[in-house]
Amino acid sequence: MESPLPEVGVHYDDLPDYLTVRELQTYLRIGQNKAYALANTPGFPVFEVGNGKRFSKKLVREWLERKIESHMQPSRIRGLQKGNARLISNR
Repeated sequence: MESPLPEVGVHYDDLPDYLTVRELQTYLRIGQNKAYALANTPGFPVFEVGNGKRFSKKLVREWLERKIESHMQPSRIRGLQKGNARLISNR
């Protein structure tokens, strides 16, 4: 039986360089279904080791940063106030 996921995320520096699905879940604070959905998303950094999947924590972080940047286009933002990092999307 696998141990339950921690209630809070793990610090980036404490993670191994290559994550298992379970470690990805902990890092991103997502469930197993979402982790596998991400692994099957075109462009998401995943590679196979035997029957398992592994994720480079560096490449996962870079992928996430690109996703965030692509959502911060002026046409999709109603307002960002100086000193207020709150994003209000038009969606």
